[in-house]
Amino acid sequence: MTLSSYLWGLRISVLTMIIAFASVIFYVNPYEFNAIAYMFFYITLFFLVTSFTTLILTHLWYRFVGDEITSTEIRIAARQGMLLGLLACILAYLQQIRFLIWWDMIIVAIAVFLLEMQMLLRRFK
Repeated sequence: MTLSSYLWGLRISVLTMIIAFASVIFYVNPYEFNAIAYMFFYITLFFLVTSFTTLILTHLWYRFVGDEITSTEIRIAARQGMLLGLLACILAYLQQIRFLIWWDMIIVAIAVFLLEMQMLLRRFK
């Protein structure tokens, strides 16, 4: 798979996730949320943030590295996108249960950062 076809696939997935997330936001009544509606909300939020940040990070890799982007950089961008999607879902859940305070946000962000650092350092061993 070439880089351009991968980027086009990411762009299409971002647009699909925007439509899916918007449909969950606009067509689900927040006062009648059940478990399935919460599941759809968090799944679409995760995939929207993951695909969008993976697209942005891949674009940044391409801009700074040049034409020599490899599958390793694409995998790193995808992993970082998934971690940021997980971070967004955790923060949204903490806000949902009214437990999100600024230091909780910092603790969760540091935990995700340390997880990414552990994965990057494991690559160099």
